[in-house]
Amino acid sequence: MIAEDLKHQQMVKLLVAQFFALQFDETMDIKNDVQLIVCCHFLDQSLGKIVEHYLFCLPVEEQTTGEFIFSKLDKFMENENVPWSKCVAVTTDGAAAMMGKHK
Repeated sequence: MIAEDLKHQQMVKLLVAQFFALQFDETMDIKNDVQLIVCCHFLDQSLGKIVEHYLFCLPVEEQTTGEFIFSKLDKFMENENVPWSKCVAVTTDGAAAMMGKHK
């Protein structure tokens, strides 16, 4: 499947990168369901420049607290063997739920 092959190629590039940054936000789709969208930025060794790649978009079935959003992100990182130690920055829109201000 093309999507799986592209994901694999992106993950290989992400895993060899020395550092990466994450950017995430939540959005509502046309059915008013909340979706968590996560992108990453890193130095692509083969291109010699910083790139942005879409990592995933997952439905948020529960309350959108910082704790819940982190658990979704952490599960993805664990499943893909991406070490948190390489994450040097996280950007959001600053909403309280995204920052974990209220859990």
